Amino acid sequence: MDTKLINSGFCFNKVARQWFADYFGVEKFSFSKKMAVIRRKAEVEHDEQTTVRDSFKDPATKQFNQRLKVASLLWKKVHMASDDKVYCHNTLRRYSKEVRAYKKS
Repeated sequence: MDTKLINSGFCFNKVARQWFADYFGVEKFSFSKKMAVIRRKAEVEHDEQTTVRDSFKDPATKQFNQRLKVASLLWKKVHMASDDKVYCHNTLRRYSKEVRAYKKS
C-alpha cells in the first residue's frame, strides 16, 4: 500500500490483482480506469509521491464499500486542488458529497 505508483516496479498485473483481492477479502479484484488514469498522470507529471495507501491510512474510509474507488476520487480532488498534494482526514469531509454513494448501508 505504500508502494509508489511510478518508478517502483508496480504494475497493474495479475500479481497485483491477487494481492488486492487478498487484502480486501474479495474473490476477484479489478483495477478501475480511474486508477490507470491516476497512474498515467503521475507518470506524465513525474509525481513520485503518489502511493496506493494515501487514503487507506484514515480509519474513516472503512465506511465505504469501494475504498479504492473512493481513494481514487479523493486523490483526483487533492491533485486538482491548490493546497498541498497530501491526503488528510479533512479531505474526506470536504468531498463527502462526492463519495457518499459508496457508503456502506
